[in-house]
Amino acid sequence: GLGTGMLFLSLNMVQAQGYSQLESGLSFLPCTLLMTVIARPAGAWADKIGPRLFLITGPALAGCGLFWLSLVGRTSGPSSYWTSFFPAILILGLGMSLTVAPLTTAVMSAVGNQYSGVASGINNALTRVANVFANAIFGALAVFLFSQALHHRLDGLRLPAGVKQEMLAQGADLGNAHVPADAPDASARAVAAAVYRAGFVDVYQRLLRIAAGLAFTGAVMGAVFMRRPARTGKKE
Repeated sequence: GLGTGMLFLSLNMVQAQGYSQLESGLSFLPCTLLMTVIARPAGAWADKIGPRLFLITGPALAGCGLFWLSLVGRTSGPSSYWTSFFPAILILGLGMSLTVAPLTTAVMSAVGNQYSGVASGINNALTRVANVFANAIFGALAVFLFSQALHHRLDGLRLPAGVKQEMLAQGADLGNAHVPADAPDASARAVAAAVYRAGFVDVYQRLLRIAAGLAFTGAVMGAVFMRRPARTGKKE
């Protein structure tokens, strides 16, 4: 969920919202700063009280951030960042900060010291494999949804049939789709560009909601499967 959300948020900013690649990268700086400040203390707290609370709260907050991001539609570009993407990115960053280190703590404390290397390797391997599969699956889903959105939006437009077919053929390019060279006039080109942009934003919103659902599922799994710290009743 997190990998998919970050990927399509970046694509949305660059391909549909008018951000440069540098501006898109800088927009994630709040996440980085929050993780730098919070992740280490969160790991220490998880060592003391157990990771269960963090693995419920963290994914839930991340899910809230992803859902908030899914509500952002077409904006006026980087100038509206602070009122559109920034608040949701803060919530997402806070959720990630409360999740990463406690998750590692949970994995490493679940086995004996002699298996710590194996546990760390499995944790890292699953993270990488999950991201690869998520990007492949959600990438294919994005192309399917984008093609559907183009079909729906083009049905009501008065464009030549050949132009419509060329536009549909570029569905695999998502937000990088280009206006057909044989579009009849400047007005038709503007309409085609608007269709691409609106269609991609629609796909982005759907995928971010799915990513939010996955994050909330992670919170539920943390609540169901994580054991509560054992209480011995002894005082140190």
